Amino acid sequence: MVSKTRKTRQKAPGGRRTPSPAKQQTLRSLIEQVGADVRALGERVAACELRQKEMLAAAARATDDLHAREDEAQAAVYELQATIQPLRMAATGASPEEIARHVDYLGLVSGVRRIVRDRVPRQARVLVVGRGDEELVRLFGRQAGHFPQDALGDFAGEYPADDAAAVASLDSLVAAGWNHLVIPATSLWWLDHYRDFRVHLHRSWHAIHRDMETCVIFAHDPAQPGPWQECDEFLAEFMRSESRSPAMLDWETGSELAAFFPRCAVFPPVDRGVDALPYLDRSIDIVAVPWGDSARRSEARRVASAAVIEIAMPGIVGPGFQIVIERLGRHATGANGTTAANRLGLITPACRP
Repeated sequence: MVSKTRKTRQKAPGGRRTPSPAKQQTLRSLIEQVGADVRALGERVAACELRQKEMLAAAARATDDLHAREDEAQAAVYELQATIQPLRMAATGASPEEIARHVDYLGLVSGVRRIVRDRVPRQARVLVVGRGDEELVRLFGRQAGHFPQDALGDFAGEYPADDAAAVASLDSLVAAGWNHLVIPATSLWWLDHYRDFRVHLHRSWHAIHRDMETCVIFAHDPAQPGPWQECDEFLAEFMRSESRSPAMLDWETGSELAAFFPRCAVFPPVDRGVDALPYLDRSIDIVAVPWGDSARRSEARRVASAAVIEIAMPGIVGPGFQIVIERLGRHATGANGTTAANRLGLITPACRP
């Protein structure tokens, strides 16, 4: 009987058999090949991503070029229409005075279009307070509509009965996706007639352009805080800690603080045009002063016990309000517990390209 010998392989710790050197070499080769393949794939992915970015950039440039050409073509159409309309009026017997007024109005329309082209994104949805003039809603390809408007999107045919109606009409259109409001110079009387509507715009919207000879433009972006937000937060903190509304001295800011803060006791100084206030130190909760008046700001710090607010009216340093609030004394610590003593917090209005 022939005995058979069995070849034994060395076992690794734990009872596992150790692969033969040949198999170990094969495994190493496979691992190296897989690593090389992974690196090659990573390089290909990186190259594809770079190429994609280049293609997207090229597409963006091509789109910008296309939009620029469309705008140039549209501008030529607008210019041609502006040239033809006075000739048509003359042919129908219009007086020179009527033609001159119409030419001036066409200049206003042209200016509004140019500003919208420069200041308002192409994807914006633009409302225009334009008395139903169809020319004012032709704005270089932007989706534009009348304000106020009826259920079909046509001019409503009449103005809002009061401020509440104007605000409600605007808010309903915002809920429907409209996000810009253009008020041409011929409709700026709205901001005087509908005072609460004006306050609503400055509170909930952002003034992005202000030219009283042409138009004022507001943008609505819920993601961006309005210029009055920090003041609102401070007043809320004050009322929680003091269990009362603050007294606020409006030292000739011109900003109608009583309309912005109806729950506060807002009052003017006893005498106008003075450089010193006839009040005791820290005797008034909040003192508001005009922008850039360092002397009044210093005097306000003496009188105020909770805060000094510096206010720039629209048109002074930007199209909208700009506000600096300085918290004083024990009110210098914010709601989150952080110390803000003698800290100036600048709130700037949104300015979209």
